[in-house]
Amino acid sequence: MRVLVTGASGFVGQWVVKGLIRRGHSVIAVGRRNVPVDADASGPIQWRSCNLLDQADVESLVASEQAAGLIHCAWDTTPGAYWTSSENLKWVAGSLHLLEAFVRCGGRRVVIAGTSAEYDWSGDETLHEDTSAVVPGTLYGTAKNSLHHILQQWTPTNDLSLAWGRIFCPYGPGENAARLVPRLIQALSSGEPLPFDSGSLIRDFLCVKDVGDAFAEVFDSGFEGTVNVASGCELSIGELVRMISRCVGNERVDFGTLPDPIDQPHRIVADTTRLNRVVGWTPSRSNEARILETCQSIQHPAQGVMPDRPHHH
Repeated sequence: MRVLVTGASGFVGQWVVKGLIRRGHSVIAVGRRNVPVDADASGPIQWRSCNLLDQADVESLVASEQAAGLIHCAWDTTPGAYWTSSENLKWVAGSLHLLEAFVRCGGRRVVIAGTSAEYDWSGDETLHEDTSAVVPGTLYGTAKNSLHHILQQWTPTNDLSLAWGRIFCPYGPGENAARLVPRLIQALSSGEPLPFDSGSLIRDFLCVKDVGDAFAEVFDSGFEGTVNVASGCELSIGELVRMISRCVGNERVDFGTLPDPIDQPHRIVADTTRLNRVVGWTPSRSNEARILETCQSIQHPAQGVMPDRPHHH
């Protein structure tokens, strides 16, 4: 199938593209930047530059490509700013316009990147798609959830198959250097002792390579509805720090020397029964193996990392 992928040069989108190619799809990779210099014009990936917040640009793109599938990953995720940024409002409007244009041009299947921030994070329970409270505490989570609510009402009357993937805590190659995992790798790579808080917060981490592969599988499966895209395994920040410290060979972490962050949810962990059993996808590698790969890719970028094996289930 011809599939449009927005945010295709981004942190998640680049791995969605790889997952679709592995499954035999033809991908129209859409990004804000120019076409990569090494792009093969005759290959399974066609690169297109488009400002998705420009209605005329979007209309032109969608009309010219006539894709039957769409995976929408693009959004504003500027570290530190995206939780409260007014850009979220523009992306709700831009996403709705994209979907309208897509349907008008014959689009039939869409998968959209949602977020764990749509859930109520005030409790400690494992988060389930149908039974957990959806009470976002940020503008980012509210914007994504609002888009989802609108599409849930709109897609059935427009013959559009919709899946919504709530991403939990992605990490991995290409992650913004200001985010947690790259910061930890850089700090520990210096060889100096690392002062840290208690490390007691608990999260659900999934390597971005696996996030992308999961989205491709959700697309292929025909699943309709909401699905958590996560590992389903809880990991304390302290254990994450220990994993990274072992990988970089510097285990001099001084836990408890910094105060614990205030106003941070204690536990954010997904129920992944639906992803594992209904969609039929599980990660191909453990978080420990993926953390090692990520450390290697950041410490030795020229050497790359081990090639991904295709995922089988």
